[in-house]
Amino acid sequence: MNTIVKEKEQIEYAGFWARLAAYLIDYFIIGIICWVISLFGLFGNILRYVILAVYLIGFWGAAGQTPGKAALGIKIVRLDGKNISFSDAILRFIGYIASSIILLIGFLMIGWHEKKRGLHDLIAATVVINVPSVISEMLSRTELETTLAEAGEMQREYHGV
Repeated sequence: MNTIVKEKEQIEYAGFWARLAAYLIDYFIIGIICWVISLFGLFGNILRYVILAVYLIGFWGAAGQTPGKAALGIKIVRLDGKNISFSDAILRFIGYIASSIILLIGFLMIGWHEKKRGLHDLIAATVVINVPSVISEMLSRTELETTLAEAGEMQREYHGV
């Protein structure tokens, strides 16, 4: 089973495909940033890796999720369920490098690990869990606004207001 129990609520681990899709969204964003910088002639391989490191470590440390992870409703947390720190984020990024060096096997581990953890998660003592996504929050807000609008119309019809 791919869940843990945290304070009487069931937490579900994020799987390989959701995490890959989140990474592809982030890679697209990073690509645009690098392209814009290249227009000013400041582009180089080293700068590209610096941008990647700042982007990932910054978002991981600040919110536990990048824009890609937020869009898909997944978040990085420590094994005890608490938010990760910037030092955890740096350690996780070092794990990303290690996962890449060994022919991406560190990332592929997510597919068969019991808790859906990659090498970078093992190194940083983190896990990626499913949380409400930015998209699902927008949909539920829209549904709420629609319901309130319908209730307002019903009130006007019945009360002549």
